[in-house]
Amino acid sequence: MNPILSNTITTFPCHGLHMVMVSDFMPRHDASSSNFRIFNLLKMLEANGCKVTYLYCASDPRDNEYAAMFGPNFDFRFVPLNPARILRHIQRLKPQAVWLTNLWNIHYVNAMTLLCASLREELDTPCLILDTMDFHAKKHLRKFQMSQDQNDLQTAEQFLGLEQILYSLGDHVITVSEEEKNDIEQNIPGSAPVTVIPNVHPVRATEASPTDRSGLAFLGNYAVQHNVDAVEHFVHAIFPAILEKKPEVQLHLLGHNAREGLGHLEGQNVIPVGFVPDVDEALSRFRVFICPMPYGAGMKGKVGSAAACGLPIVTTSIGAEGFPFQDGTHCFIADAPAEFALKTLLLLQNDDLWSRLASNAKSSLAKHFGINAVSIRLGQLISTVCN
Repeated sequence: MNPILSNTITTFPCHGLHMVMVSDFMPRHDASSSNFRIFNLLKMLEANGCKVTYLYCASDPRDNEYAAMFGPNFDFRFVPLNPARILRHIQRLKPQAVWLTNLWNIHYVNAMTLLCASLREELDTPCLILDTMDFHAKKHLRKFQMSQDQNDLQTAEQFLGLEQILYSLGDHVITVSEEEKNDIEQNIPGSAPVTVIPNVHPVRATEASPTDRSGLAFLGNYAVQHNVDAVEHFVHAIFPAILEKKPEVQLHLLGHNAREGLGHLEGQNVIPVGFVPDVDEALSRFRVFICPMPYGAGMKGKVGSAAACGLPIVTTSIGAEGFPFQDGTHCFIADAPAEFALKTLLLLQNDDLWSRLASNAKSSLAKHFGINAVSIRLGQLISTVCN
């Protein structure tokens, strides 16, 4: 996933707007799809003259490197995850808007809820933008429906309670897909108005070819449980049927913590690759991208990353959520293990089918999730904030 070029961004009026953005980490464009999205949204704001003070609560050895990718209108400050300390920073800065993002960890969401409640007690409250990414209660409820583990149900209930409070405190709630928007509106009727600003997926200009490719790829951070569960599900329930027909096929696990999270699966047919500095280049070596997500919510950035570089995808219906992809036109969608295996084998063997799905997915991605499309959506939100 490569950073965007500012000259591809649609302009929108935000000169003079000072925004404070609060997140867990710096905008690490090479760490995850959610961080890549935030990095690119910040670049869109920068290109349009917005001043941003970015407060982050967890440090990384490369923080200075990430900060150097932005100009003088951006100020990055480390602040420990303490609502009172973050509040004091915001009070001193007096921004017109506060954007809270990466709301996925329950401890972090709880802290942001306390922060918003304190901000709402201020006489001159800035515009509060709550960037949910996913509807987290839904994600954990889906996990419980699969696991029947009461701890998963308890987590889902905790998230729902926090999300009900938090989303009612904002002026705007942002999520990444129409599915998430509809679910939030149905389950949290007291929520602030919900806007969709999806993942950002710049597509590669070069045409992909099925020649000189082999094997399957999966991409994710394996410190995140749903990625581990997806691979475990594939290896045990789907992969044997593929290996029965093509015993030479290998599954390559790209992304952070591959060996730590799934090293026990390593063998002749499962290769934990780990972090790759250039995702596009890495994916260009493989024949099929698999996304066998048994649960989750929001958009799966891994699906967009594969489509952006012309790698055909086999995914579950949950993995396809948020994308306007149709089964057999843009990708293959299959929830039953036998069907998932069959469709993977088709893409391993049929070059014409491979090329058609790759081209269609790439075109759809450029239309809906390219830089221009997403910057238009962001501009509409910022216009509302400025007015």
